[in-house]
Amino acid sequence: AQAEKIRAALLDTLWIAHKGYMGQYKEQGGHQRVHEDSWLGAIFLPIETGLLDLEHAAQSLYYTEWALQRVFLPFGGNRCWMSNWVPAPWSTRELHPGDDYALALAYFRAGLAEEGWDLLKGNYLASMYRGVVPGGLASAHCGTDFSDILSMFCRVVVEGLFGYQPDYPAGKVRIAPQFPAAWDKGSIKTPDVEIHFHSEGETMEWNVTLAREARIQLDLPVRATAISKVEVNGTPAQWSARSGFGCSIVRIEVDACQKVIVRVELESIAAVNHAISLTGDVGQSVRLTCDTGAITEFHDPQSVLTNASLTDGRVDAQIAHHAGYHSIIATIAIGELTQLRMFKIHICDPDAE
Repeated sequence: AQAEKIRAALLDTLWIAHKGYMGQYKEQGGHQRVHEDSWLGAIFLPIETGLLDLEHAAQSLYYTEWALQRVFLPFGGNRCWMSNWVPAPWSTRELHPGDDYALALAYFRAGLAEEGWDLLKGNYLASMYRGVVPGGLASAHCGTDFSDILSMFCRVVVEGLFGYQPDYPAGKVRIAPQFPAAWDKGSIKTPDVEIHFHSEGETMEWNVTLAREARIQLDLPVRATAISKVEVNGTPAQWSARSGFGCSIVRIEVDACQKVIVRVELESIAAVNHAISLTGDVGQSVRLTCDTGAITEFHDPQSVLTNASLTDGRVDAQIAHHAGYHSIIATIAIGELTQLRMFKIHICDPDAE
């Protein structure tokens, strides 16, 4: 109850509904304005602490893509500056791997695997192979022998990329991996958990070993039009599916154990789908469609559209007078399964310009 009160107060005070992200702070006196030029901490911390649901999290993360400076690296991946604040007080405008790893973890928590991986990859390669001290997992901005980055790197890999989320007081471990769609294998071994993943053709297999027995909840991303079979330790198992960004999430509940092998057989593999970017002027007609499936419902939390109608799997509308960067989230039917798709819309107002 207390946590819900905190969440409600935070959203009521700092959430900028017409833009879709968390403000930095609210003035304590005077006009009590919300400071809208937020830094990274205002974005990733509410997601990491579970104060934002999936829709709020996805909107908020998009802010870091259009409002904050990104550096796209020649060897792959990208990095994100902490803020736009200049002149910059120490530690508030840095290209800091620790904060970028925290941002990547927030992307993984929101189910945006590709975006999370690009941040993890960019910062890891930059510090390990292109840094002042190669292999140091360090930052020249805060000392090459200062290990504050290491813990965040471990968390984003173990908790985010491989999705190991233990809750041993409740006797439960959640496995919610966030691998890029192109990966057909992956493995990790720590003192607490060992995870092996392999995919070949239309079959995916997960092998999980825990150091301590617990109930296991697996939330596995799949890109398919249907699921033909799910097995747990060679036995057919119950499962459910829900929509995820660019994928469907198959949930499997396993009774208390230390080791489990899960096999998921897909009926047909679906194409990889990413967010769809659009640009339009205020008052202009717009149509939202997805080549790989039909839109079954959509949510416009920032009131981007007017006179919107959903017909034959597409949305037709007019663009509202809200210049700037916005997002709409739609549910897409792909065969027997569903996915979420984000439409990222840049609205221009020529008359105002």
